[in-house]
Amino acid sequence: MSADRQRSNQVDVLIYDQFAASPIYRDGELVILSPKAAKVAVEVKSYLNKDEIEKAMNNIWSVKTVDSNAKGLIFSYDGVQATTFVEHVKNWERKKRAEVKASPPGRTRWPDRVFNMEQNFLMFPDPDCVKAPEDRQYLVAPGNDPIVRFFMTETLTTLGLDNLRPFMRADKTGNVSHTL
Repeated sequence: MSADRQRSNQVDVLIYDQFAASPIYRDGELVILSPKAAKVAVEVKSYLNKDEIEKAMNNIWSVKTVDSNAKGLIFSYDGVQATTFVEHVKNWERKKRAEVKASPPGRTRWPDRVFNMEQNFLMFPDPDCVKAPEDRQYLVAPGNDPIVRFFMTETLTTLGLDNLRPFMRADKTGNVSHTL
């Protein structure tokens, strides 16, 4: 919970540095952290369809509302094809903008990456986009390297474990198929 009493939704995986910030509350696998303690929040989905896309996007949105520095990732084993995924994300964005009427933060609270293993695509912010973060574009591209390696590389890099990166190098995507 943040100073202004905001809280995030429950997420599937929350990675934090226990030496830097101990949990406020812990009961088995349930952990409650103070704002700014989470490094990575991950939503894991078996099948990323319309409803699961909305849930996952909303959960990452909620984490980034409390802590804009937390990396938000969605990992899916399977799901809709890239074209359908893009349409569902656009519909989610329209709903979210209507919900957050007064000065919505735009795309700053979107996930940093979405990985779909079986459909072999990922969504990520356009690294060459010169727009403000709230207006940045997202790209959807097929992964030439296995999606699991992309996911692990992103997570390990976020955690500052770059020394492992040469063993798991994965940074080649195919041509961008969609822009959001």
